[in-house]
Amino acid sequence: IYDATLHSVFLGFVMSMIFAHAAIILPAVIRKPLPYRAVLWVPAALLHASLILRVLVGDARDIAWAVSWGGALNIAAVLLFIGCAVFSSATASRAKPGGIPSAASSGGTPPAGTPPAGTLPGAIPLAKESK
Repeated sequence: IYDATLHSVFLGFVMSMIFAHAAIILPAVIRKPLPYRAVLWVPAALLHASLILRVLVGDARDIAWAVSWGGALNIAAVLLFIGCAVFSSATASRAKPGGIPSAASSGGTPPAGTPPAGTLPGAIPLAKESK
């Protein structure tokens, strides 16, 4: 039960929190952007599946191969996360800053209903003061 508790807390909780907050913490540390990409869910899913294999199959039923495979897949999940983060960060530097170009910068007119530049979408206009 000690092994199951230890791995559930340190891999299940701590590593999940590292995976979840990496897009916020790593850019501050490495001084490069780390945009979120859907592929970052793959290592998290692999981590949880390998923990289920290790804890609920291996430790709970005392099956040695499940503990071994679960441990190996835990390592693979962490390495895959590092690879995905490096790839995401490396490809982010090649993207143009600013995202999607606006209609004004592309020479076109904005679509009907587009708020004026400098206003927030969905903002309620304030009543104009009368003189």
